[in-house]
Amino acid sequence: MAAYRHRQQHSFHTIRYGPRHFLKHHKGHESHVHQSRKAIASRRRKALWVVFGLIVGFCVVGAVIVGISAYRSASSAKRSLEAARQVIENDLSNKQVFLSSGGRAQLATDISAVEQDANTAAATLHASYGMRILGHIPIVNDQTNGIVNLVDDVRTTASTGSTLLQRVNTLIDQSSGTTVPISDLQTLQQSMEQALVTMRQLDRPAGGLIGPIGTARRQLDAQITKITTDLNRGNQTLSYALPFLGADGPRTYLIAGENNAEMRDQGDVLSLAVMHAQSGTFDVDTVGSVDNIEPQKAVVVAVPPDTEHVFGGDQPTSLWQSVNATANFPFSALVMQAMFAQVQSTHVDGVIAMDVPALESLLALTGPVTVPNISGPISAQNVATVLLHDQYLDYPPGSAQAQRHDNIAAVAQAVIHQMKSEHIDLASLANALASDVSGRHLIVWDGVPKYEAMLSNIGASGAIDNVDPTRTFHVAVENSTATKLDYYIQPSINVRVHITPTGDAFVNTTIKVNNTTPAGLGPTFQTGPDGINSFTPGQYVSRVIFWSPRGSTTPGSTPESGLRVSQNQISVLPQQSQDVSFGTVIHHAVVNDQFTMRFVPQSRLYPDGFHVTVSASGWRVVKSPDVGSTLAGTSQFNWTLSK
Repeated sequence: MAAYRHRQQHSFHTIRYGPRHFLKHHKGHESHVHQSRKAIASRRRKALWVVFGLIVGFCVVGAVIVGISAYRSASSAKRSLEAARQVIENDLSNKQVFLSSGGRAQLATDISAVEQDANTAAATLHASYGMRILGHIPIVNDQTNGIVNLVDDVRTTASTGSTLLQRVNTLIDQSSGTTVPISDLQTLQQSMEQALVTMRQLDRPAGGLIGPIGTARRQLDAQITKITTDLNRGNQTLSYALPFLGADGPRTYLIAGENNAEMRDQGDVLSLAVMHAQSGTFDVDTVGSVDNIEPQKAVVVAVPPDTEHVFGGDQPTSLWQSVNATANFPFSALVMQAMFAQVQSTHVDGVIAMDVPALESLLALTGPVTVPNISGPISAQNVATVLLHDQYLDYPPGSAQAQRHDNIAAVAQAVIHQMKSEHIDLASLANALASDVSGRHLIVWDGVPKYEAMLSNIGASGAIDNVDPTRTFHVAVENSTATKLDYYIQPSINVRVHITPTGDAFVNTTIKVNNTTPAGLGPTFQTGPDGINSFTPGQYVSRVIFWSPRGSTTPGSTPESGLRVSQNQISVLPQQSQDVSFGTVIHHAVVNDQFTMRFVPQSRLYPDGFHVTVSASGWRVVKSPDVGSTLAGTSQFNWTLSK
C-alpha cells in the first residue's frame, strides 16, 4: 500500500486536502495516522471542555472580583454602621443627655454623626458595582438587600430623632416653670405619633440574614424596640399632659401632702393644697392642715367588700389619716375627692398625692425656698430632715400641730412659686416626675374615666394591679401608733424562689423591719410612746402587709387591691429588728421558659433594701437579672430557664 493509502481512506483522499498533502505522501513518502470519527469527536469535546473551562475560569475570576468589591464595600459600610449604632446605644443608655440644654446639644451632634455615618455607608454601597451585580443573584440578594435596609433604617432613625429633638427644644425654649405652650405641646405629640409609626415599620425580622449582617440587624432591631417603647410611653404621657394642663378647659386638682414619718400604704395625709390649670398654666393655693377640715361624717363612697374586710376598721371614708391605708390609690383618691367636697364645698377634677421625696426632687430643680414659720431655707438636701424630724422638735406635744401640718403644703406651694421665677428645664422636670411616679412618691388620679385610663397605661394611677397582676408583689409596713417613727424605720425585703420541675414557684418573702431609733431617748412627740399601742419611747408597732399575685396561694390571704393580701403585727424596740415571713405558691409560673416577678415599692423616705434569689429543680437558670440592692421604683424581672 502506498504510504498515503489506508483501509479507511476516503475517496479522493489524495486530492482532498490539496497538493501539499498529496506531495507529503506521494513524493516525500511521509506517513501519519488518520483519526476515526470517534477520535475526531473526542478531540472536539476536549476542545469544548477547554473553552468551557476558560469561560468558567473567567466567571470565577469575575465572581471573585465582584465578591471582593462587594465585600470591601460591605465592610466599609459595616464600619460606618457600627459607629452609628454605637452612638445610638450610648445615647439610649444615658438618659442624662436629654436633661439639659448642653446634653441635648451633644445629642444633636450625635444624631448628625449618625446621619453622616449612614450617608457614608449608603454612598459606599450605591457606588459599588459588586453590590449591584450581587443584588441580581437569588439568595445572595437577600444579604445585599439586608445591608442596604440596615443603612436606610439607621438613616431614618437619625432623621426621626432629629425632628423630635427640634420639637422638644422648641417646647422647652417656649416654656416657663409653670406655663407650657399648648400649641407646641400638641406639635410635639403629633411628631411623636408619626415617629412611633415610622419606627415600628423599621422593626424588620432578621430571618435569612447570616453572619455579621444578621447580627447587625438584630442589634438594630433591639434598639428600635427600645426606642418604640420609649416613644409609646412618651406619646401616652403627652396625651394626658394636654388635658391635665387645661388644654380642653380649666381643671382643678387636690394635692394631698403625705408624711413619710407616719406611713400608711403611702404616707399619712396631713396637709392639702389646690392646683389650678388652664391653657397650659398652673398655680397652687394653700389650703392647710387636715386638722381644720376633718369630715363631719363618713362620705358616701362605695367601699369594695374586700377593702372593707381588711381596712374597714381604719375608717378610710372618715379620716384623712386612714384614707390611703389600702394600696388601691384610685379608691383612696375617690374618697379624698368626696371628703374635700364635703368640707370645702369644692369639686376637684383629680387628686395628686406627693410626699417629701417628691418635694426633694422638685427642690433639686428649683433651688432652696423659704416659707413662714420655718427658719432658714428649705433645700433638696435638708427638706426631709426639716419636715420629718426637726418639725417634731419645734412643735412638741401640746403645741399647735396644725401649723406643722400646714408647713408641708407651704413648702409645696413655695416650690411652685419658685418655678415661676426660675427657668426649669422641662425635660429635667419630666424626668424627675417620672422617677417619683415609679417610686410611688407621686401618684395622680383623674375623675374622667378616659383620662384615668391614660394614667393607668403609664403607671401613674397608683393602682398596683394595672400591669401583670398574676406576677405582682407589694409590701407595706404601716405605723399602728400615733408616733412619727417611720423616719427611723428601714425595712428590707429578701425573696427566695424555688421553681419545681412542673413549673410551679414557691416564693418565700422575708421582711426585716429595722428600728434605728437611738436608744435611751425620753418620751417625745416623734418617738412616743402613745400609751395606746406603744409604751416605750422609740417602740415601733406596725402592721406588715403583704400583697401577693392574683391567683397565687398565700396562707391567710384574701383578695384586695386586685391582688391577694395578708398581714402580721410586729413590735420592734429601738436598735432592734424583727423578721416577718410570707409563703406564696404561684402555679404554672414558668411560661414559655420564662419566669417573671414584678415588685411595686412602698413610698418610704429611703427605698427598702431588696434582694431576690432563684433556684430551680429540673431546670437550668440561663439568665439571671440584676435585682439591685434597693427597691427604688416599680421593677419587673425576668428569668430564662431551660430543661
